[in-house]
Amino acid sequence: FKQFQNLLDIKAYPEKKSRATGLFSDQGAWFGFSLLPDTTNITGFGGPWVISEKRWTSLSLAQLEVKIENQSSSIKFKKISQVYNLGRVDANYISGNLSLNLSLIFGENGIAYEIARLKNISNSKVRINQSWFGRSWQKIRQNGNDQVCLIYKGERSLSIFQNQSGVGLLVDTLNRYYRFKSSQIISLKSGEESTYWIAIGLSFTESERNQMEKRIPKNTEEVLAQVDASKRRWEGYLRAVLFKQQSNYDRIAVKSVITLISNWRKAGLDLHHDGIIPSHAVTYFDGFWAWDSWKH
Repeated sequence: FKQFQNLLDIKAYPEKKSRATGLFSDQGAWFGFSLLPDTTNITGFGGPWVISEKRWTSLSLAQLEVKIENQSSSIKFKKISQVYNLGRVDANYISGNLSLNLSLIFGENGIAYEIARLKNISNSKVRINQSWFGRSWQKIRQNGNDQVCLIYKGERSLSIFQNQSGVGLLVDTLNRYYRFKSSQIISLKSGEESTYWIAIGLSFTESERNQMEKRIPKNTEEVLAQVDASKRRWEGYLRAVLFKQQSNYDRIAVKSVITLISNWRKAGLDLHHDGIIPSHAVTYFDGFWAWDSWKH
């Protein structure tokens, strides 16, 4: 479905007081991400923008840092491409020894998974160490050994999870900064690849956050199963709207599906069931109206 890439422009550079003009959001999630401008080499996606709070929460909340063993400075990656695919966003980077693919999807219950695939593109073995890190514009706190929470009004919070073994968590509440650092050194042979991931989810109550924590995968295989499920779901959407033969209306049909799914919100706050809001990019359109819902 490469002909349907980048049907919507979701490139943006989040700033603390800026607005969202378009997001990648899926599975009814109340938050979404942008693609950062092509000129930035930040190893992460923009945001997220939290729809219920009407604000960006970070320039890029989940970034990947990679270091070569026994070197103090991190690897400098250069972004070579990025794309808004159906049901996922991708960004590709390269350095002297490594290539990096970052992808982000929404899995069950509106939980976002950012997945990093590192590949050794050199002719010799490379030994590396990796960290996920980010800085928030919201107050943050640490929950246990594997969770960071960004705190909003009442019990609302955006949680960041990292369940891979051998990972330590550092949280600086004063500077609103966190880092999940792996203690393991990974050895990659020429052509070999390694996969890492991090999960982000929004909850409106403490009970909802606890339930979400139980649903976070325990290993990479479970995360990749969420990726496969997302791909099958989007293929189903396309089968429902596209003719068997190519049509001049295909791009319009798919763009309509993307728009509707981006505006899908699951039950939360005063909305007691799933539905579609008129526009996630217009802050006063974050509710349901009878006339709009009838059309949706």
